[in-house]
Amino acid sequence: MFGVTFDPYTLFHTAEDAAGVPYLYESKPYVLHVREATGAVRDFPLRRQDMKVLRRFGEMDKWLESRGLSQRYRCGRGEIRWVPHAAAVHEELCTALRADPWFLTHGRPRA
Repeated sequence: MFGVTFDPYTLFHTAEDAAGVPYLYESKPYVLHVREATGAVRDFPLRRQDMKVLRRFGEMDKWLESRGLSQRYRCGRGEIRWVPHAAAVHEELCTALRADPWFLTHGRPRA
C-alpha cells in the first residue's frame, strides 16, 4: 500500500466476519432483486456493514509491525506499508477478535 494508512484495508473486515464479531452487520436484512439475462428475477440477500461502529483500522500499524506482520518503507516522499503474509495477519486478527470482539473498534456503536 503506497501513501495510505491501514484505514481502508479491507482485510480487517474479513477477520471481523471470520471471528463472528457482534457489530459487523446491520440487524436489518436487505434483499436485492436481480434480473438475470433470461429476464427472470432472483432475490439476492444482502448484509450491510454497520457504519455506526467506529473502527480504528488506521491505528493498527504499530500493532501489526510489533508482530512482524507489516513493514514500512520510505519511497521518495511517500511511504509503503507492506504486508508480506495476509493469511498470517488474518489469523492474528481473528485470534485477537475472538479474545476481544471490540478489539478493532473505538468501543460500542454510537446512537
